[in-house]
Amino acid sequence: MNAALRIVNHCSPDFPRKKIFQPYKTIGKSAGEVREIQLEESAIRKLPPDQFTRNYLLMLKEQRLVKKKEFVEIKIQAKALLKKRVDKILPFADDINTVSASVYLNELKKNCIEQMNREKLNPATIHKLRMILKEYLYNFEVINSNSKLTLKPLYQLQDLIGKWHDLSVIQHHLTNYKRRSKLSVRNAAHLQKVKSGFSEKASLLISRINKIKNEALATFTLHGAGQAQ
Repeated sequence: MNAALRIVNHCSPDFPRKKIFQPYKTIGKSAGEVREIQLEESAIRKLPPDQFTRNYLLMLKEQRLVKKKEFVEIKIQAKALLKKRVDKILPFADDINTVSASVYLNELKKNCIEQMNREKLNPATIHKLRMILKEYLYNFEVINSNSKLTLKPLYQLQDLIGKWHDLSVIQHHLTNYKRRSKLSVRNAAHLQKVKSGFSEKASLLISRINKIKNEALATFTLHGAGQAQ
């Protein structure tokens, strides 16, 4: 949603994007927390079952139920407010035009190219590219109906980056769990082994991301990505 509001803001500088986006941000954050737990549950279930994984899955289930309840409550509270926000967006949306949209897309394109031109992407640059590329592809898809065909390598890159990000989130959660829990030496060692497994997968994804990024980079030139049609 923020990606769409940014392009509206670019075309209409008076558009109060931050104020309009706030309830969407709150809902999105809550929904994202539920999704992260669900992804982590799915990944942990694929590991060999033992006492540690069983305990960890029970903890995740408790967290998921709490976060789902919070999400439902937030969504109910924000329902009326969201309708008012949509009514405020529509008049500004009428100001979006092809020229302004192309200018904005090209700004995002330049930012993507700047990151992708690095010799090797590391976790920090991949995270930054993830945010820019996500916004670029979202808005390009809205303006160009055939974007998934013409920008296939960019979507493939986005998919790999998304998988890498999911693994990074899982590793972060495991680290936090270790810090706040009183684990036995055995369970602490097992947790580290599990975390190392996810770390290895993340490293492999970084290698794949660096291999495909040049092909994705060429897509910008071959298809003139950034031009609204």
